[in-house]
Amino acid sequence: MKSLIIKSINILLIAGGLLIYQDKAINRNDEKIAFENESKKIEQKKMEIEMANKDEASLIYKDGSYKGSGEGFGGKIIVEVTIEKDYIKEAKIISKKNETPEYISQAEKLLDDVVSKQTIKVDAVSGATLSSNGILAALDDAMNKAKK
Repeated sequence: MKSLIIKSINILLIAGGLLIYQDKAINRNDEKIAFENESKKIEQKKMEIEMANKDEASLIYKDGSYKGSGEGFGGKIIVEVTIEKDYIKEAKIISKKNETPEYISQAEKLLDDVVSKQTIKVDAVSGATLSSNGILAALDDAMNKAKK
């Protein structure tokens, strides 16, 4: 009986320790996510300041929205890129006919990378390489149309 009580207490202590550890790990992860979000906001603000200070003569791209197309896994992908003072404000897919939903939904994550990194030189999404390459080709086409 005494042995059973000791084992029960040990199990409760271990379970309590695990719960405390889990709580600390969750809090640490929340802090990490908050830090990453704040870092993205700071980078965004820096780019906005740089964009505001750019001289018109030094710009590479014309302001506006430009469409481009590329060949994806299931066919043609058409994107639209909005540029303001050489800053990629937005990139979105406007047509993705015949693309497999699972692949294109994974590959669409590239668009956020393009806007946050301000370049179309980003890595393709593993597992959706052909759709990713189609999006990147379409982005390249759109950016070429935007050049002065």
